[in-house]
Amino acid sequence: MGAGLKFTFFQLYEVFPWLMSRIPGPHQKTLSHFKFIYDLVKEEIEKHKENQSLHEPRDFIDYYLLQLKRSKNEPSNTYDEDNLAACIVDFFIAGTETSATTLQWALLYITNHPDVQDEVYKEIQTNCSSGLICYQDRKKLPYTNAVIHEILRINYILSFGARICLGEQIARMEIFLVFTNLLRNFRFQLPRGVKRLSEEPMNGLTVHPHSYKICAIPRHNA
Repeated sequence: MGAGLKFTFFQLYEVFPWLMSRIPGPHQKTLSHFKFIYDLVKEEIEKHKENQSLHEPRDFIDYYLLQLKRSKNEPSNTYDEDNLAACIVDFFIAGTETSATTLQWALLYITNHPDVQDEVYKEIQTNCSSGLICYQDRKKLPYTNAVIHEILRINYILSFGARICLGEQIARMEIFLVFTNLLRNFRFQLPRGVKRLSEEPMNGLTVHPHSYKICAIPRHNA
């Protein structure tokens, strides 16, 4: 099944969730992952409800439960435990999984395409030869930025349709900083006997690559 058809399943889920949850297909694996995470979050919410202190809220869940209690009699109240669970799942996916998965794709592609890796390294050495690379340095690295954008374009990592993420800019900053500093300090290459890494995507919570191994060779000038 092609990548485009896989995405169609998740786009249809947005319109017909009751139907798509009953139709077999690759989207079922993603839905099962979400249910697992969602159930864990619901358990944590129940623990917070049992131990909650209204006078000393400890974290986001406590603050949300406190606001839910305060506004429960308001006609326009939109606070409920399902929304709380959905927010926490969003935090998890947007805050960790997506950035890590994007970096997995980035390392896979630059290992499969050593000529691109060499051009990125050359640009970094020419424009950022000393000290840690910071986000302000992106203006000096147009080719590197283009490579990152192309990786994001080829494999949009959310497997369930288009999204506008409030933390997207922070994620792009993280990816730029980690990617550039890794490339300046290491050369990534295929293990002995491996000709090419699979670029076929796998659907889960995110669209991620197959498991792979690469060699990180320290640069002599790092």
